[in-house]
Amino acid sequence: MLYETKRMRNNYKRYVLLIGTGFAAAPLAYYLKTQGYMVSVCGNIPHDPCVSWADEYYNIDYSNIDSLIQLVKEKRFYAICPTVNDVSYLSGSYVANELGYPGFDKPETAEILLNKTKFREFSKKHNLPVPKTFNPNNLNEMLKERDFPIIIKPVDSFSGRGVNKVTKARDLCAAIADSSKYSRSQQIVVEQFIEGTLHSHSAFIKKYNIIQDFFVDEFCTVYPYQVDCSNIPSLLNGRIRQRVRECIHELTKLLRLNDGLLHTQFILSNEDIYLIECTRRCPGDLYYYLISFSTSMPYIENYLHPFLGQKISFPSHFLEIPYARHTISIAEDSVVYGFSHKIPSQEVKCFPLRVSGALIRRAPFDRIAILLALFSNTDTLFKITPELGKFIHIEREIVKDA
Repeated sequence: MLYETKRMRNNYKRYVLLIGTGFAAAPLAYYLKTQGYMVSVCGNIPHDPCVSWADEYYNIDYSNIDSLIQLVKEKRFYAICPTVNDVSYLSGSYVANELGYPGFDKPETAEILLNKTKFREFSKKHNLPVPKTFNPNNLNEMLKERDFPIIIKPVDSFSGRGVNKVTKARDLCAAIADSSKYSRSQQIVVEQFIEGTLHSHSAFIKKYNIIQDFFVDEFCTVYPYQVDCSNIPSLLNGRIRQRVRECIHELTKLLRLNDGLLHTQFILSNEDIYLIECTRRCPGDLYYYLISFSTSMPYIENYLHPFLGQKISFPSHFLEIPYARHTISIAEDSVVYGFSHKIPSQEVKCFPLRVSGALIRRAPFDRIAILLALFSNTDTLFKITPELGKFIHIEREIVKDA
């Protein structure tokens, strides 16, 4: 049962709380408004885009679960919805568990999915394909020369922040210290480095079965652990797709996941797949537009529906029009005045993220804009997507020691 709100009892419009205020949350807020909801947002950055036009704004740090629970108890929202980061989902799961809101998994389930160490331990226990991991507290004894290269990551960071590839034992201490800085819990995961191609899988599940899914090829061209180019349709063959679906189906059953979105990144290496991370929040950097522009599928609507107590539904068939997405970022801190492009595309949609003259930090800490490009055929799409950055010219001045 939905948590009845004071506003509903007073015959006002229904207020929905979006947990997050950034630019990627704005299309979620817009959809809610088109459905007649009043949109409240919370976050601790008052100048974020959604703040200026939301019906209500609450300046709180939603990673503080007690503060978020107190807010929701006081305001008695009709529904609460996570946005595009793991913290919004995890905090929301605690609120939903205590106050009875729909759409969220139990907090312990969310922790398994969103904590890299817990996810790998769970996957290994149930024979799901993940990279080999090493105990970070006993590396000198566990690691052999043949185990290198390895990857060290914060257990709870995002966008590739704090990820270090280590090729020699002498570099371990520095890499561990750096990765730990980017973890709220000061914890890391150490795993084998997998050489292969990167892909994502967005699956909408209902009673543990996939009712609609989308595969995307992904590339990291500026910073090696942050996706900045992607395309749909994907080059993946049917056998690989089926293997991914089998893994996701098994995962949903084991964790008894609620209906809704399960978004996964995985690596394909020598015809083997390795699950890298899974999340139940909406993917960021306008990923949903890449899917909806290509397929005309209601991605945002179906992402939000479980949190509103509504069912997800898709048409049984869809077309995949060739689309690519490029997140413009830079390798050096710079003052950026503007950019232009010569992408050989039928149509390029541009979503600027910063104002002219802003200081843009090097990837993975900042972005300039996101472009979505339509192509006439898949051959061109597959050729151009990994090279999209070469078609961008950025007007900037490099800033040292920013």
